[in-house]
Amino acid sequence: MLLERILEGNREYVRERGARPLPPPEPLRLAVLACFDPRLDPMILPALGLTAGEALVVRTAGAALGPGGGELRSLALGVFLFGVTEVVVLGHSSCRMSGFDTASFIEAFRARGVPRDAFGPGDLREWAGATPDARRGVISTVRAIREAPFLPRDLAVSGLLLDDTRGGVEVVVRHDEEAAAGIAHLAAPRAAPGGAPQAPG
Repeated sequence: MLLERILEGNREYVRERGARPLPPPEPLRLAVLACFDPRLDPMILPALGLTAGEALVVRTAGAALGPGGGELRSLALGVFLFGVTEVVVLGHSSCRMSGFDTASFIEAFRARGVPRDAFGPGDLREWAGATPDARRGVISTVRAIREAPFLPRDLAVSGLLLDDTRGGVEVVVRHDEEAAAGIAHLAAPRAAPGGAPQAPG
């Protein structure tokens, strides 16, 4: 079992670390909302020119937030408890939520003994937070954060798309423009993050 491996690793960690209380929490101006894809673990902060501890990092499937969901509440707590003034939504180019395979998802949960009706009667893509493409997912999440009634109006929210092959980022929505402007950009040719122009997806 992986639990035994974790416990052994923890015992080794404790032996090497010794007793060391956490420092007092410090204010953080920036929160980053990123996808929970573990392949991004070594990339997220360096791609943004950040180091550990410089930002509050919240991770969800597809860097998505539903209105009123638990992740949005966690972000709100970060805003008020850490003094966050700016949020960056970071989607990524090969996100599985933009190419969500409903059939594979059904096969996976049925193989683990979970019936279809456990997910409710609605569309499974909607349940999963799937989007037509990663760029639209970023725009949708920016809008959800901006429209949350319990977040301050002075919170600056931007959306970026990470090219997870090269590490470059593209601005999808600036903090000073409407999310609708990002949707308008989808109709025009655009440059891939760090690359040549590409056709609308």
